[in-house]
Amino acid sequence: MELTGKVAVVTGASMGIGEAIAKIFAENGANVVLLSRDAGRAEAARARVGFSERTLALACDVRHREEIDRVISLTLHHLEHIDIWVNNAGHGLIDSVSRMDMAACRDLFETNLFGAIAAMQAVLPVMKQQNSGTIINISSVAGHVPLAYGGAYSGTKFALNAMGKAAQTEMFT
Repeated sequence: MELTGKVAVVTGASMGIGEAIAKIFAENGANVVLLSRDAGRAEAARARVGFSERTLALACDVRHREEIDRVISLTLHHLEHIDIWVNNAGHGLIDSVSRMDMAACRDLFETNLFGAIAAMQAVLPVMKQQNSGTIINISSVAGHVPLAYGGAYSGTKFALNAMGKAAQTEMFT
């Protein structure tokens, strides 16, 4: 895929895989919007990625749809379109199914799964109107093979894989 001039939005871009994805997009000519719950961390990642003329750092907690909508609106205002949306925001939970804190489990699902679904629901209409766009959901091997003490995390990734496949099928029916 030619990335020059494309607009890529990456959730969870303040470190790790998200930051690396943002850097690869920027190095290949894309305009990149780096999202993180913390604006300062997003801006620090933007500085590490470089390409300040083609990057933008914004605060966005994907657990809140209004924040996703705000980011989409700002991206469209400044960059006019969204070609790629990367659902990367997430975190883990290492605990046994029998003893895990249910509030922590719910929070995990809110970010890893429901945040990604909310983002897909928000950006799909934009992409349909543009008649183009790509959504990339970052999953894990744990989304195919559950591990002991990783059941909740695996559950979010199994579900994300299913939602992504369903959304892809729906786009072509």
